[in-house]
This record gives sequence, C-alpha cells and structure tokens, in this order.
Amino acid sequence: MASVSDAYTASIITHNLRLNTKTGAPANPTDISRGVFGATVGIDRLLKLWDKYNIKTTWFTPAHSAESFPKQIRKIVEKGHEIGLHGYTHEFVSTLSEQQQRDVLEKSIQVLTDIVGKKPRGWTAPAWSTSKETIQLLEEFGIVCTPTYQTPPPTLY
Repeated sequence: MASVSDAYTASIITHNLRLNTKTGAPANPTDISRGVFGATVGIDRLLKLWDKYNIKTTWFTPAHSAESFPKQIRKIVEKGHEIGLHGYTHEFVSTLSEQQQRDVLEKSIQVLTDIVGKKPRGWTAPAWSTSKETIQLLEEFGIVCTPTYQTPPPTLY
C-alpha cells in the first residue's frame, strides 16, 4: 500500500515529466525521482552537515524546484545560506532565443524573490549551457556573480 508520501512523490514526478528537456522529450522519471529525494531528504542532510562544520553555502536552485519545495528553500535561507539562480526548469540556455532567456531570468528572479524574500545575486548556468547573450543579460538583471565562467588566475611569476 502506498503512503501519502509516496502519492505526493508520484504527483511531483508526474507533474515534472512535462518539464523542459533539451530535446523536447519527456523528462526521465529517475532524474525527477533524484530531484524529489534531494529536496525531501538531501537538503536536510546537507544542512545538518553544514551546521556541524559552520559552513555557509550558495545553493543554485531552479525556480521550479523552489516552487515545488518552498518550505525546504526557506529552511536553507533560515540556516544562513544563499539561494542563487539556476534557470526555471534547468533550461539549456544555448538553445533559447535572447527573449526566451530574458523571460526565464525574469520569471526565475521573481519566483526566488517571492519565496526567499530577497532578489538573488548569483546565477550559474544549467548544464553549463550559455549563449553569446548570457553575460549581457545577467548584467541587465543585476546579477553580480556567476561561477559558470571560469578562467585561470593570472600568473604572477
């Protein structure tokens, strides 16, 4: 017999099967299952670990995940961690038009701001997928940091 938790998980998985994927194919149920586990079990485990060692972190979170698990996202913030942008449904930015990218940023910023209570300052590219417009759009939306673009530091010797 399935528990209420199992029914809830099944409803989340079924809902998320309609999410955006790179090819337009349905999302893989095991991918969604890992996401549900991460949100319902993994977050609490990580928060406990970070508390034990007094570590503060940034959690780059797809806005749809935040909408699906707002209490867990608020719990992260209440523990002193930061929430950063990571797309709405983990879109492949390189496949989006400039307007679509702008729409995703606008929607994601609004969702995270509404849940967290302040505008996110950072963004990291879902699947490390960027476009020629990415930096300009991040600047336009006031995003001040991104670990997506990595370059070696200058050599001092």
